[in-house]
Amino acid sequence: MNYLDYGIELINKIEEMGYKAYLVGGAIRDSLLGLESNDIDIATSMPLELIEKTFKTKPNGKDFFSLTIIYKKYTFEITHFRKDIKSINHRHPEVSYCDTYEEDSKRRDLTINALAMDKNRQILDFHGGLDDLKAKTIKMIGNPVKRFDEDALRILRAIYYYAKLDFNLDKATEKALCATRELLVYLSDERLFANFKRIAYLDNDKGLKFIKDNNIFQFVPVYNNLLSIFDKNYKEEDLVFYYYLKFFEYFPLTSKEDKKLCKELDILINSNFGNYELYLYTKTYKRFKSLLSNLGYDTASIDKKLRQLVIKSEDDLELSKALMSKVIKTQKKQLYIDRTIKLILDKKINNTKEDITSVLDEKIKAYVDSFYAITILLDKDVYEINKDFYLEYDNKKSIRLDIFEFYEEDRFYKYVAKLPKNIKLNEEYYITDFKGNRGLLRSGSIIRTQEFENKFKYDGPLGFVYTKNSTKFYVWTPVAKQMVLELYHNDIIKKYNMVCDNNGVWSVEVLGDLEGYGYLFDVRVFEEFDQILDPYAISSAENHKYNYVVDKTKFYKMRYDKPKFSGRYTDSVIYEASIRDFTSYYSGHYLDLIKSQDFEGYPTGLEYIKSLGITHVQFLPTYDFYGVDDIDKDRFYNWGYNPLQYFVPSGWYS
Repeated sequence: MNYLDYGIELINKIEEMGYKAYLVGGAIRDSLLGLESNDIDIATSMPLELIEKTFKTKPNGKDFFSLTIIYKKYTFEITHFRKDIKSINHRHPEVSYCDTYEEDSKRRDLTINALAMDKNRQILDFHGGLDDLKAKTIKMIGNPVKRFDEDALRILRAIYYYAKLDFNLDKATEKALCATRELLVYLSDERLFANFKRIAYLDNDKGLKFIKDNNIFQFVPVYNNLLSIFDKNYKEEDLVFYYYLKFFEYFPLTSKEDKKLCKELDILINSNFGNYELYLYTKTYKRFKSLLSNLGYDTASIDKKLRQLVIKSEDDLELSKALMSKVIKTQKKQLYIDRTIKLILDKKINNTKEDITSVLDEKIKAYVDSFYAITILLDKDVYEINKDFYLEYDNKKSIRLDIFEFYEEDRFYKYVAKLPKNIKLNEEYYITDFKGNRGLLRSGSIIRTQEFENKFKYDGPLGFVYTKNSTKFYVWTPVAKQMVLELYHNDIIKKYNMVCDNNGVWSVEVLGDLEGYGYLFDVRVFEEFDQILDPYAISSAENHKYNYVVDKTKFYKMRYDKPKFSGRYTDSVIYEASIRDFTSYYSGHYLDLIKSQDFEGYPTGLEYIKSLGITHVQFLPTYDFYGVDDIDKDRFYNWGYNPLQYFVPSGWYS
């Protein structure tokens, strides 16, 4: 006996008890098409309470007059005959009992899904379903617009069966599908996503083509976006990650754990699968290997890089993190530990206790003070006089330094060495001695020399250059060792590594329309990153959280007639004013300056100043400054003499 046979046996038992029962729904349709069904539904007049007493059941929708019967080795969803009274929110029907399957069948969606089979295997067809099955036609029962309006999910179900069965669409049904597509906004994301996947992963693209050709997802743009990037080679469980990488936003159903994976995947990609990032997120890389391959990344090369990592986990470290922490003398222990692990992975130091200790316990202080000289300082309390020093670079290659000056000071031995040629200030170098001690070579007073200004003179763009297709970001800082752009959008932060040119300008281009995106820069000059605003920004979030990319072509172009003035200095009457002070009677905002209401018979704002015969006004700073709160405006007070963003108007006055 097969599934259907057991279903017939079950409805016979119900009928023997004096009640009507039929096999209904997709199982009957599939049986007539010669297809197997994974589930069989039953409609009956038998009360649910009696069903529970008679058969082994489990609840699954009793509020909708349904139970699940477990019969032999199969399950059957059994529902009392019912009819819809009204629809709520274009999705959930209010139902009541009815007496016949003919009445029950009127609430079903497609004619071919309303077929029923009795205990004698005879087919009941009240809506022409057999003819439509024969004609291979998808047709709604009754008025299709009304049926879609009752339950918006029927829109996607109709498209699903149209594609799955490779049938044709009834003309009225096809027209109604397009006319009611805006009803999809009433469906939950769970329903939308589940039915999108049902249609998308069918053996043919018929359903997807219909959706695209008729813009069915016009009112649910998230699914239009998903449709635009969909590929059948993508695993279902990876769709939210493809979406994130393409659209810089989380798909609506992205879980907290998946959001964490999105960030890790982002870090791997934006680091170009750097050694340190692969070390940190090896599991994440392996989890998304097929995804990355689908996106065109050379996973064979990445696999090779992964195999060649000097260390694969913390257990491979010759000096444990706990012991490292004891060596470090500063409070920023984790920062130094992470930096040391990165140096090991990049093969800039060996994975030995001696090398690790020499980095963490930095005994040598060294500075580039000009294009000709390095200054080296040794603490006299822990060091003896020594003139053998080396410049270490490019994975432990070294050059012996030529010491040409030596001074003994109160606390230090001071050495001055010739700066080797071709040193780049944006790259990392170490000064070492014959004992293996080392210290990071830092930029010193070289930044205050005329040669520095001449060498890195730059007249090109700074800040951002926006177009609809991409935005380029520029920051001038010749001594930074690393710069990262942070983009903010839809509560997501994405990071992009920047590249330095010979002028000391770091830049990166991000494709896509970034208008309205927030941004900051992370800059590392020495050991740690500092987060900075764009010095050339023209727009900012409240309280300078970050800057904004804006389309400058949309700016309002001011037009004004310059007031008449004689031009003689002796005719000028100059007034200094703070916007906040001058408009405090109102709200202390920019626009209050031009209010023309009278105050006790006197004009206010600029009109008042003009009435006094004043010819010129100098406003106290109006650019963005520290010391105030753009949201809670009465919390602090400041005249604005501690500037922060010179090209951004202060939000305190807005």
